Amino acid sequence: MTTDLGLMLVTDHDRPDRCKIWPHRPAAIRKEAGKPLLHIVERSYRVGTTYSIAIQSKRNLDYKIHDDRDRAKLTTALLDLNHSGVEIPEVTPQLIDDALAAPTLSVPERADRLLVFIGRQCDTIDEVFSLGSEEHRYGALAWTESVTESELIYVLDNLYEAGLIKKSTHENADPMKDWIITLAGHARIEALSAPPSRGPIGFNTA
Repeated sequence: MTTDLGLMLVTDHDRPDRCKIWPHRPAAIRKEAGKPLLHIVERSYRVGTTYSIAIQSKRNLDYKIHDDRDRAKLTTALLDLNHSGVEIPEVTPQLIDDALAAPTLSVPERADRLLVFIGRQCDTIDEVFSLGSEEHRYGALAWTESVTESELIYVLDNLYEAGLIKKSTHENADPMKDWIITLAGHARIEALSAPPSRGPIGFNTA
């Protein structure tokens, strides 16, 4: 950003160590070989996948994305592309428009996505999992299109009420820690054979 005096003001949106979608969250930025105007954004836990964005698309993003709900919907669009097989999805003006026009994920969709996310973090069927680390907490926010931790806790509570997860111990009341997937939860994960996304490649919730 340049002031009327010609001085450069560095904002979170301009910093090279910040996510282009969630500018207050850290990320690693690199240039694509032979494509100096294309940035590759890695290790942004708040998005949950590596993605690319051109300078012109970044301007479009800054103009059209107005709040965290918009950012969450764009995050969903990138995750859906990644889990449909696109290794490094690109933020384009069309993707931004499509993401903003899409409906917000329903609570059942969010619950399914969170359950699948949790399952992917567990190496064994009886593994105790927590969302206390920054990587897991922000990853869960990304997968569930949540903008606050209270939304995420609400989705966790719904999984618990549905019998899909349970506390591994009654001694820890922290809603983010010490959960285990139940038999019903594992069955639900197996039933969700499609990648976590909307539309024709979305979850089969029948």
